[in-house]
Amino acid sequence: MNWLSKGSRPTGITILVVLQILAGLLYLIAGLGLVMAGEYLGGVYNAFGGVIGIALVVLGIVVFVVAWGYLTRKGWARWAGLILAGFGVLEGLTSLPTGIIPIAINAVFIYYLTRPNIVDWFAGKRPETAEPPPPPPV
Repeated sequence: MNWLSKGSRPTGITILVVLQILAGLLYLIAGLGLVMAGEYLGGVYNAFGGVIGIALVVLGIVVFVVAWGYLTRKGWARWAGLILAGFGVLEGLTSLPTGIIPIAINAVFIYYLTRPNIVDWFAGKRPETAEPPPPPPV
């Protein structure tokens, strides 16, 4: 099977795509819910709900674009995923002790996206042509 074919996508990338799509849906639902709740309640809730809601909708769209980038093997998607996971870790730190779960999930994302075989996959390298690690210092 050709390394560049769809069948050669690492299973972990497929899992990340599914998780990204689910997260994007949650962001969109939460954002639209805040916008609608702000409209219903009016006053300061309208402005606050609108701003936060629109930010969540935009974040949902960004997450969908990153998921598409994973599927289509775009190098920028790996970097965007690392940045989003980094923000997820920071968000988890602001809500400790319950934030430990998002911290752990995003740390796993960061770990996975920095593995040499995943970096090589996004770079389009075949497993046989991946550069060997440097020899240990003497």
